[in-house]
Amino acid sequence: MAPYFKYIAENKNGDIIEKTVKSENPIAIAKKVKKKGYHITEIKKTENNEIKKKKYFFNKRKNVDKSELSLFTEQFAVMVNSGLSIVESLLILEDQMKNKYFKKSIKEIVQNIEKGSSLSEAINKEKDIFPYFYQQMVKIGEIAGVLAKILQELSIYYKWQLKLKKRIISSLYYPILLLGATFLTIILLLTYVIPSFEQIFKSFNTQLPYPTRLILIISKNIQNYFLYFVLALIFFFFLLKFYFNTDKGAYKRDKLILRIPFFSKLKKYILLWRFSYMMNLLIKNGLSLLDSLIVIEKITKNKVLKKIIHTIQINIREGQDLSTALNKSGFFPKIMIKMINTGERTGNLEKMLSELSKFFHNKLNETVKKTVTILEPVLVIFMAAIIAFISISILLPMFNMYSLF
Repeated sequence: MAPYFKYIAENKNGDIIEKTVKSENPIAIAKKVKKKGYHITEIKKTENNEIKKKKYFFNKRKNVDKSELSLFTEQFAVMVNSGLSIVESLLILEDQMKNKYFKKSIKEIVQNIEKGSSLSEAINKEKDIFPYFYQQMVKIGEIAGVLAKILQELSIYYKWQLKLKKRIISSLYYPILLLGATFLTIILLLTYVIPSFEQIFKSFNTQLPYPTRLILIISKNIQNYFLYFVLALIFFFFLLKFYFNTDKGAYKRDKLILRIPFFSKLKKYILLWRFSYMMNLLIKNGLSLLDSLIVIEKITKNKVLKKIIHTIQINIREGQDLSTALNKSGFFPKIMIKMINTGERTGNLEKMLSELSKFFHNKLNETVKKTVTILEPVLVIFMAAIIAFISISILLPMFNMYSLF
């Protein structure tokens, strides 16, 4: 049975194409792709997409929480730094971990090291537990002889990620709760309160005002078709989820998120912080500019930024410097381009990237606060406006009746 190969190519418009095809060898695939006018950037042996999906379905529970990974990395760094061997450190950590999948993974890493594998090779086999970025950083640490330092920096990175996630969730908790309360209040008013007034309105024997008629129609439809509405909503949600799992859908989703008011700025600062932080981490630990971009492209989930990073790589290969390539993309802010340009000219690129990561981290915190400050009154006004409209729609016929006397 012929194996499967995954290739990444670029068409004439600069769009990235990823496909998994069945073939006897990669040369045959390369020839077919070249005939289409595509430029292949990567081709490697892989599994059938359906097999991979089934494996993911059964193994996705094995993913370890970032807090556990951060704790493991921090303790691992302390142990290695104190002079304990890698195997001794891992055996101690295996006993301390609560997650059974993590414990099993550490055990397998120890077994592979004892068989002659390096730590990075052993970790690479545990892809469900350790992200690609983690694997690459450990590899750099081993080659450069600074494993303890790398582990410490990885621990700090994951701690920052966790703090950021908690801050965003805690900040948006109240607005989400308020939105949920608004929705429930509207449903209760339309399904229980409005119908009780319907008979009273009929007894008036006069044409009802337009807002009242509109509310009555909405109320009646919700009562009669509420279950169908909920089922349609669930079906739409799953359909949307399926579409967003495709490359085209994921790209459109990420592009849309970067255009939504309030949240677009927040999302962009998250992407800029991660990009500058990871670039700094990779370059200062010995990876070349181009290799750093390749690693970041692979670990970036946002499809818009992923495509931009790929184009930046091509421009750098053609002889452009990083600041020019970033400026050409139109995604990165002027302050970032100027600072990177200064770093390139003075030979202080690492320092500039470090300063940029701190700058975007601070901007991110400010944006979270501003977004929540604006969002809360907006939702309160929205809730008040809806309830006021429903209340006025109920009272209008009564006011009209009183005006006749």
